[in-house]
Amino acid sequence: MKNITYLIIIFIVGILLSTGCSKMDDSYDQYVVPGGIVYPGIAVLPKVYSGHNRVKISWIKSVDPSVIYANLMYNNYNDTLKVDMSSTDTDTISCIIDDLAENTYTFFIRTYDDKGNVSVPVECFGTVYGDNYKSTLKNRSIESFASEIITWGDADLTKGVNVGMEIKYTDADSIEHILSYNVADGVSKLENWDASIKFEYRTLYIPDSTSIDTFYTDYEPLPPMIDQEISKKNWVYVPFDGAQGQAVFGSNKPSHLWNNNVSFGDVFACDDGLQLPVWFTVDFGEKVILSRFKLWHRPNREYNSMKYFEIWGSNDPPLDGSFDNWILLGSFESFKPSGLPAGSVSSEDRAYASGTGADFKFKSGLPAVRYWRLVDVDGWTTGSSVMQYSEISFWGQPVTE
Repeated sequence: MKNITYLIIIFIVGILLSTGCSKMDDSYDQYVVPGGIVYPGIAVLPKVYSGHNRVKISWIKSVDPSVIYANLMYNNYNDTLKVDMSSTDTDTISCIIDDLAENTYTFFIRTYDDKGNVSVPVECFGTVYGDNYKSTLKNRSIESFASEIITWGDADLTKGVNVGMEIKYTDADSIEHILSYNVADGVSKLENWDASIKFEYRTLYIPDSTSIDTFYTDYEPLPPMIDQEISKKNWVYVPFDGAQGQAVFGSNKPSHLWNNNVSFGDVFACDDGLQLPVWFTVDFGEKVILSRFKLWHRPNREYNSMKYFEIWGSNDPPLDGSFDNWILLGSFESFKPSGLPAGSVSSEDRAYASGTGADFKFKSGLPAVRYWRLVDVDGWTTGSSVMQYSEISFWGQPVTE
């Protein structure tokens, strides 16, 4: 009897539940379109990358496996690009839209599944650059070019990101070379410099951090490397009263070194027997960047002088004659073509030292200096302080204040 009662109760509850569910379904029927509307997964986190008359658009692929392609619409829906997504195994979808006019664009992305269902649109924005932008770009200025060193002017950062410079030249074998330099470089060394070769340079820009393209200024000729002889007309000997190590001399004064006379009797010669090092100072009368110099020995007294010496530079020499505010521009060793030891001089040595003049080159990248100081470190005869020279000439680039 109890079992029959339980069965009756269960039957009644089942009928009540079935009726309730039917009524619940009826309450939603008015909102459901027959057959249902399906919205495929949308393009996730789309991003537009700017470019030169083009853009790149990328987005994260939807997890919806039914999506097979996307349409990118732009120009007020007048243009559409279809992007296949069915054969892509990567998580990111990307495409390039070419042949776009220079402008700012709004793009709409809709995805589609294999049943033709379409997603809600996703909107993104981007900029296209072209000839108008390129026309505003300027080549980076060059402040100086000497000793194979280019000193660049300030980079123009108002037109986006200045990313660097390129120098192009064609060598004697008709091979074209392009040298690249970083915009962070204040100075750059130009390798393989040859005055007979035409060098051109241009500057590289990207308009913004998303750009997929680099813009280039037109090539311009590199200005000639200034390696001119420094004028001697304003050179002045600068004495420092009582300064330790300063050269002492009689009638053979330092100004004989820059009067363009290399004869035997017209020389600079300091007194013998001074304690090394011995030095003297000269004012160029202007700031110069030095590249090289030539030193003529006293005729018939070749190599009876300095073997090791230095040249220092300053723009503000202290009045006490000390080496404060001076920088070492170069250390040099006198050269004998013959290779003979001290005390022996060949005719070749004489022709070089007092005829053509002994050549010396500074390291590259030196600062501009107004004052130069020659320091006798040691002579061909060890411990000798003899200085006997007929002329000195410098080459480089004068710097305008």
